[in-house]
Amino acid sequence: MTMMIEEKRGGATATMLTCIGLRESLEGCSWDRAGAVAPRLVVVGELAAVALDVPLAEFVGEEAESKLKDLAWLGPRVTRHDALTRGAFAAGPVVPCRFGTLFADDAALGEMLRERSDRLRAFLLANRDGAEWLVKIAGDAELVRNQVVQERLRGAGMSIESTKSGAGYLMLQRAKREAAGVANERLRTGAAAVLEAIASLGGERIVAGRNESERADGCVPLAKVSCLVRSGVGAGFAGAMGMLSEVIRGDGLVVECEGPLPLYSFCADAF
Repeated sequence: MTMMIEEKRGGATATMLTCIGLRESLEGCSWDRAGAVAPRLVVVGELAAVALDVPLAEFVGEEAESKLKDLAWLGPRVTRHDALTRGAFAAGPVVPCRFGTLFADDAALGEMLRERSDRLRAFLLANRDGAEWLVKIAGDAELVRNQVVQERLRGAGMSIESTKSGAGYLMLQRAKREAAGVANERLRTGAAAVLEAIASLGGERIVAGRNESERADGCVPLAKVSCLVRSGVGAGFAGAMGMLSEVIRGDGLVVECEGPLPLYSFCADAF
């Protein structure tokens, strides 16, 4: 987690920034009021920031160090932060901000909005119809290894029943040894083909994300990308990705698509 903390001007609370949007969109928002403190808007010209009051001690100092490592404390707060961002995004374009982006008070937040208003406004207007779609690609390595073994045996005119002893058994062991490398190469090649297809399906910009370390289904994570997709092609993008997923499932590739989402991976352009 990254925190951007402005110089404190006194007081026990700080202003935490959730996201920034256009005033005309956010002033009509119906906010999720769950939580101890309701969100509010800090308005500067055409911009509006969704903000919360938070106890400063929870983010700065000795108490903060332990709390920010406590998932039981951190989890619900990050979840609410994301829910507020997505709620704002439902009303119009937003610049998502990291959990823990703090300012001394609303005046300090307003000062930042004024200083960066031109870039923020330009980004929001340029992305009125933009959304992020997250695409994850994984591979069922065991399935592909078994496919390779079966191919090797068929090529030698053998069935699995004929490999229990003698030359058949030796052929089976050799096929299994070769299968791992062949399967990995097939999965890498397949993932690369999916990534190439994304652009043709409407991904205007594509940013590679940090891949998963493991998956609950046992598949091997191959790639994770975020795609900037315009609303006019969003439904078609999702449908095409779903069809692609069905077509390549038999080849051991798993494609998962989530969206539309706020532009988490593209908001650096706004600053």
